[in-house]
Amino acid sequence: PDSDVKTGFEILEEDFYLGAFSPVKIVVDGDVNDPQLQAGIDQMLATMAAEPEQFGQPSIQTAPTNDLTVIDVPLATDANDDVSYDTINRLRDDVIPAQFGERADNVYVTGVTASNEDFNEVIETYTPIVFAFVLGLSFILLMLISYHEADYALSINEMSDQTPWRPILWPFKFVIPIACLLLIIQGFSEFLK
Repeated sequence: PDSDVKTGFEILEEDFYLGAFSPVKIVVDGDVNDPQLQAGIDQMLATMAAEPEQFGQPSIQTAPTNDLTVIDVPLATDANDDVSYDTINRLRDDVIPAQFGERADNVYVTGVTASNEDFNEVIETYTPIVFAFVLGLSFILLMLISYHEADYALSINEMSDQTPWRPILWPFKFVIPIACLLLIIQGFSEFLK
């Protein structure tokens, strides 16, 4: 049903971008009067203007020393949306290299969305390595320590004092290092897959 709340929401949805609260910040490091950088900025802004469904109205600020330009561009999607992450990657991988050419290394994409994308990438890249290292190291240590205990039990022919039968214990103590070795081999094979 029509109401003031619904009308207000529709106006906000139509006239304001979700990304206005956390815009993408494009930082151009270099002389603001450099014709190559200025041409790259103009071409990049034209590319963004051609996609009003994704990019809002940019605002441009230059440092007082004229050696830095910051372009704030609101995105039409939520800062943590997959579409926003794809837009960040497209800016970094396609748009900026195409518009700035050899000077693309002087252009940085940052902001909340870019920081979250970078964080997610670091987590996806290094988490398996950390898990493999920590678990691998712990199994190796457990194997070495338990092997030392089993070897000692074998050398003194350790027997149980709990029953009159007095069974030898070293075969049971060798189960742990053998199991650890098998788990390490299995983990290594899974890591290589």
